[in-house]
Amino acid sequence: MDIPTKGIVNFWGPRGSGKTTFLENHLKMHIKLDHDILKTKDKTIDFFGRMRYSKLPLILDDFELVESLIGTKEFDTINLKVAFYVVSNSKIAQSWVTDFYEFKGVDPLEFAKSVGLSVKEAVEKLKKSNGNMTSVKIDTLDFMSVRDETTTPKAYVTKLLTTDEPLINSMNRIMMEHGNTFGIIHENYPDYTSNCETLSKIAESFSDADFIDGVIYKDVSWELIQYFNVSSCLIPSLLLKKNRISVKNPVRTGSIWTKYSNGCMKANRLKRLRINRDCLNLLISYMNLGEGSFHFDSYDLDSINQLSLSEKIKPKILSKMKSLLKK
Repeated sequence: MDIPTKGIVNFWGPRGSGKTTFLENHLKMHIKLDHDILKTKDKTIDFFGRMRYSKLPLILDDFELVESLIGTKEFDTINLKVAFYVVSNSKIAQSWVTDFYEFKGVDPLEFAKSVGLSVKEAVEKLKKSNGNMTSVKIDTLDFMSVRDETTTPKAYVTKLLTTDEPLINSMNRIMMEHGNTFGIIHENYPDYTSNCETLSKIAESFSDADFIDGVIYKDVSWELIQYFNVSSCLIPSLLLKKNRISVKNPVRTGSIWTKYSNGCMKANRLKRLRINRDCLNLLISYMNLGEGSFHFDSYDLDSINQLSLSEKIKPKILSKMKSLLKK
């Protein structure tokens, strides 16, 4: 295997395909970068400062889990004598990557022997799971069954809006996040037709779906989810087939679902504070005047500031209150 031995190397390939196991076995002697180090700038700089003298290569696993951490911003300044392997499920588009290596999966013959399958069966199962060796092993050795066919809400809605595939296979679909699915199709369907009659009929079908959704939650009747699928997704898809417009833009996230989820989050934070929303401005006014004694933690103070629609806690007051909590 001609794997690069210098610089920051993005070692990428399908999820669960054995990338990390292979890399660790190939290198034998190596150092693993703990994700916690990347949570702070100081820890990251200190770690890579000590790594300058190391003769062992460095491995960072599951880059997708840490890419938003502050420590990754220091990768541009890294200067090591050894290779730094960053393992990810897809190719990383970052300026600090100096080389790439695509891992295309385990040897089918070796894998087939390890799970007791023929090479043909092993290859078919790996293709179906997009190279996810781990899921194939679990299904074959532990459950001896076939994994349920599921798709994400966005992928499901995209298929309904853009293709003319038969809907018979979607009748008994396992609905993942049915509210999110409804929100996405509601957000995007007007882009795919300009026929007023079609738009009206789809809106009427959405009304039926909303009624069914209410009954599902009220009576905990999840057996009705198939009827919800018909009204919220399948009927609108059939109506669009007659007057569909081709759209180049990708399917957008459902804003209704996003706003609903955001509303639920705010309601939960208000419950934690035990404060009526109408009282927030008055409470902040007292805080800014330096009056009153309040028993809030740092998270509560940030919640109060975010939930208030007009007045905010002054930055100096907020910093002072948080500093007192640390004592």
